[in-house]
Amino acid sequence: MALLMTPSLWDSIDWYHKAPSSIKKGTKITWKEDAYNSLSNTLNRVWAPTPAITRGMDYEKIVCYGKKPLIPPNLTEKFDKAWNMIHAEGGIFQKKTKKFVMYDEKEFVIYGKEDVHFAPTEVLPDIKKLIIDIKTTGNYNGMSSYLSKWQHRIYCWCSRIEDFIFIVYEFDNDTGLLIDIHFIDYHVNNFEVIEKEILDNLDYVIKFLRADPKLKNAYLKKFNY
Repeated sequence: MALLMTPSLWDSIDWYHKAPSSIKKGTKITWKEDAYNSLSNTLNRVWAPTPAITRGMDYEKIVCYGKKPLIPPNLTEKFDKAWNMIHAEGGIFQKKTKKFVMYDEKEFVIYGKEDVHFAPTEVLPDIKKLIIDIKTTGNYNGMSSYLSKWQHRIYCWCSRIEDFIFIVYEFDNDTGLLIDIHFIDYHVNNFEVIEKEILDNLDYVIKFLRADPKLKNAYLKKFNY
């Protein structure tokens, strides 16, 4: 059986290495310790969604499968643009994408689910290839906070689709109200470059997990259960 690799796991490992050693506000542990605990939870499949995560999941269901919600008048144009993109003809929701890779004579599968997938078919041959990912946040920190991660690169590489758009719905954490919508475009100029980045990081992730017995055991016995 192929061993699973996902963008969220890779992002968790990246954050662990970047996390500062200062104390996390409101706790007695450092950001790095918190990042390690979060990574361990990911590998052990411990799922404890925060209110913000739950809100994001609920809102994604609304914009994909529900009726248009009431929104502030100043966001009507942006909301309608996002809604029309998500519900354009030919879109497939939650399409699985994967790529199998051999490493040290073991098979790994790099895997994800595209929120909305567009690609030509025999019935709809003129559809432009595109992947849309829907995000929600109460703390929007600009494009780099999304483009520095792995999801868009992995999904485009696995699907051989050049164009990817994050649609980010920003909420006020105090009121819970929608305050802005952001569109972040990504385009693959060279799939060979993206493939090298991904395979290099696969090597890095495997070596990192092998070097930590607890994380390695969780990866093999829980994450891949």
